Amino acid sequence: MGPTDFQRNATGFNHPTFRHGEQFRRAAQLIPDNYGHKFAKAMNLAFSCELFLKSLAMKEEVKCIYEKDTSKKRPTYTLTDNSVFKLDPEKRSHNLLLCAFALDKKIKIALNDAYKREHDGACLAFDLRNIKNMFVDARYAFQKNSPQTDIKTAEKINDFLFNFISEGMKNDSLHAEHAIK
Repeated sequence: MGPTDFQRNATGFNHPTFRHGEQFRRAAQLIPDNYGHKFAKAMNLAFSCELFLKSLAMKEEVKCIYEKDTSKKRPTYTLTDNSVFKLDPEKRSHNLLLCAFALDKKIKIALNDAYKREHDGACLAFDLRNIKNMFVDARYAFQKNSPQTDIKTAEKINDFLFNFISEGMKNDSLHAEHAIK
């Protein structure tokens, strides 16, 4: 008797998505703080925040199929691993507030509590509301009369998310069901 196929679904932290967000964070930090570079900095900060939030809400679908090779005297099995990391359709948005609302309840509570502690009772959802569309607004600034570019709030949230996730990786507290690495 050979091995059996299996399928597993898990939601939680996705390390590659976090690292991708970290690259946009570093890019934003390299951009000078002057008006001539405002939209580039805003776009990189907002996209980094988006990826940090989405790294906490990724879904892993693992489907392992064993394929039997009968061409030999003794059959052998080859494992085909079709692992996919993706977001649920309702979580696919550049709107930072929607990304935060789409998180698992336990992670949302932990984020909100930590943000309040770190920022004198400030509300993460309220601050996210101020920059919720900043990625799209900065990317298409030429089409807007007054695009969202609250750099200070974006930096504050970006620093918070980066530190929250980095600390969570150290003590392995980021998973809703399973940490995805």
